[in-house]
Amino acid sequence: MQWKIGCIAFCLVGAFLYAEDEGYWDLLTDFVYMQRYSDQSQTLSFDASRCKNSCPKSAKLNTQSLVNGFGFEPGYHVALSYVQDMHSLYEAGFLYVWDWSNTKTQESDSSSLIGPFHDRSFTQAFDGALEMQAYYRSFFYTAELNYEKVFSDRRDSLLSLSGIGGFRFANLSEKFSLTAIQDASFGEYDISTKNDLIGIQIGFDFHINATRNLHWDLMGKAGVGMNRMSAKAFLGDQSNTVELRHFNQQNWKSNIFAEASAGVGYQPLSRLDIHVGYGMLYFCGLALAPDQIDKSSNTTEFHMSRNGYVIVHGIYAGFSFSF
Repeated sequence: MQWKIGCIAFCLVGAFLYAEDEGYWDLLTDFVYMQRYSDQSQTLSFDASRCKNSCPKSAKLNTQSLVNGFGFEPGYHVALSYVQDMHSLYEAGFLYVWDWSNTKTQESDSSSLIGPFHDRSFTQAFDGALEMQAYYRSFFYTAELNYEKVFSDRRDSLLSLSGIGGFRFANLSEKFSLTAIQDASFGEYDISTKNDLIGIQIGFDFHINATRNLHWDLMGKAGVGMNRMSAKAFLGDQSNTVELRHFNQQNWKSNIFAEASAGVGYQPLSRLDIHVGYGMLYFCGLALAPDQIDKSSNTTEFHMSRNGYVIVHGIYAGFSFSF
């Protein structure tokens, strides 16, 4: 009886390890460690007591210093693929990264901090403040559905090329605030934005089999789509008892996006792949929260800035398991 059970177990394991490469599922799970970058150089405040005619240039508080403080944050990438046969598969993937956030503070003993507005008399709290505090937070995730066509056998060929086509959705939501603190009052400038991008993409996956078990992968995708964006802005003065601005606007804009990665993998079993690599995503045509800062004295109109971009990049490590 025992030898029959052992024979059955051996046959099941063999069937699992050496099943035909068609009609099965592949689950990918990766740990990611990624950073968000963009070029943003808005002046937020300067100390009037320490400069003469070049105050904005000597600013100690700006949006780029906030972005530079966005470090690498953990996240995960999961994908489920149905391998129809050796030359075609369908994939659904999701990538999430923990929020990036940063706070910067500038202080003055002589109440000489000036806010970002061109007209100093526009607000009371942002003209001659003891302290300026800036806060910036950015939240990101993306999902995709793809069809991949393999032009040569991945396992047996030295070089294998695949074509990729599908859809991508991405969300980038941000919050920015600038608070001016005086002896007896304060003022707040709060801005939040949301970007919902959807589009089509095409690309390639280049697979190099260095040995039977060791392989290199190069992947690139690019696409175009539309971005449904919204922005909210509130500017309060005199401890927020005076409302200078309160706007809520929505808009659409075309955008482009791209993704690239390079990695190395090792297959200890035919259905198990362990891999590490580096990946990068690029999105443009975005409404970023600090870009919505209006330095004018206008209290009746709000013009959304829609030309921002971000790069999300970092390392990944994980495994894929076929069943």
